[in-house]
Amino acid sequence: EKQRLEAEKKKALEDDEAANSGVPKPKKKTGKKGDDVSALLTAGLNSKEAKKKPPAKKGPDAAAEAARAKAKADAAKQAERAKAKGIVMEPDDLLKANTNRAYDDDDDNAATGIDDALSMLGVSNKVESKRLKVLYTAFEEKTIAELRADQPGLKLSQYKDRCFALWQKSPENPKNQPP
Repeated sequence: EKQRLEAEKKKALEDDEAANSGVPKPKKKTGKKGDDVSALLTAGLNSKEAKKKPPAKKGPDAAAEAARAKAKADAAKQAERAKAKGIVMEPDDLLKANTNRAYDDDDDNAATGIDDALSMLGVSNKVESKRLKVLYTAFEEKTIAELRADQPGLKLSQYKDRCFALWQKSPENPKNQPP
């Protein structure tokens, strides 16, 4: 039992060391003894190639340069992911100004306040809208009486719908009169 636990601990330590050192752990093959030696040789060659990296610079410039290099690498990775998804961004896309709220003095359809916006929409003021409502109610009373005589048995909502359709075409409607 002790031997099995020690073997598991030893294996776990070897796995941790291999993961931390960056050298892949050679897989043990049963059978030939020469395979173990060749695996160790290849692991040693790979570790020598990994050690041939240029020496890191020291000082405050090195940290800034490392940060820039990391940012470039991250940007490149994001660009590759975006291209894989079909998204292509040009550098100019990031620098374009937002024209959603741009205001031109030459624009005739620009309203800078509530009053200007209402006048653009055609609502001049409350007095005008009240006058229209009074005219419509007078037209409605007169027309519904005529419709009830001509077409008895309809619901009130049907009379009002027909009355409104007649109002849209009526010369009494101020919106139908030429300016």
